[in-house]
Amino acid sequence: MNAHNDNLMSGVHVAPMMGYSHRHGRRLWKMLCAPAVLYTEMHTANAVLHSRGESLNRMLHLPPQQSPTVLQLAGDNAKTMAQAASIGAGYGYDAININCGCPSGRAQKGNFGACLMSSPKLVAELVCETKHAAGLPVTVKCRTAIDNANPEQCLGELMREITNANADGIIVHARRALLAGLNPKQNRTAPPLDYKTPLRLRAQYPNLPMIVNGGITQAEDAREMLRKFDGVMIGRAAVRNPYLLARLAEDEFNIAPPTRKEALQQMLTYAREEPPREWRKIAVATAALFHGEPGASKVRRLLSTSSPLSGAPV
Repeated sequence: MNAHNDNLMSGVHVAPMMGYSHRHGRRLWKMLCAPAVLYTEMHTANAVLHSRGESLNRMLHLPPQQSPTVLQLAGDNAKTMAQAASIGAGYGYDAININCGCPSGRAQKGNFGACLMSSPKLVAELVCETKHAAGLPVTVKCRTAIDNANPEQCLGELMREITNANADGIIVHARRALLAGLNPKQNRTAPPLDYKTPLRLRAQYPNLPMIVNGGITQAEDAREMLRKFDGVMIGRAAVRNPYLLARLAEDEFNIAPPTRKEALQQMLTYAREEPPREWRKIAVATAALFHGEPGASKVRRLLSTSSPLSGAPV
């Protein structure tokens, strides 16, 4: 694995999250922690292939200052995944990530996401074809197991197959996915965390870099996991308390981050350069910047209107 790949499979990552990991959210996260590896929202391969012109550009546009960013794709057909990955590569993404962790009913109906953990050879085929077509590093994001499957066996078989397919890394959300009876939100919290299984399997596959995800809400949690795994992925905590990433920039990379006020001013300046249809997304991405600080509610109220985005001082 070359140095570029090493950088993509270490350090701090911000998870692909529907409704949050768009270019505006990524803008804030990159500002707070410049070395962080960012991810897009999940895009199905079919959605990429069936989009054209401005629709495709809105979906895949990658601002140059957001590198490194990984395009997350979902699907179960190697040919369509490869085609979508090739299109994504043309937009300048640094890697492709295959979603094998989403437990939603939509994902199950489309035979992508977590249900693919029951088909490790298919996942390996997706990795192989996607990597060949895109000419980029390809990783897999998954759970420890699905339903009542044995995690050692379920995750272990997947790791063996994708290692043989020359995958560049694996990102493990350290919970099983329960495909029946729980919705996606419940699947992020109800199944108990299990860091021990991926840690044991990491030792068995030392040439497959592993990033751990799930339950990491404080800078101290991230620092602990960085001592055990190649990298750590922050999920909802980056939405609820984005300044957590600034703490990690300072502690892990010795980089002085902007203050909260400086970050807010930069996001407001950025917003004024965007069309009004984008303001709500920018406001939602920025709203928790002062989480836990005096005046946080004032900032949230300020961002709940369009006026601060059109020129009001903070």
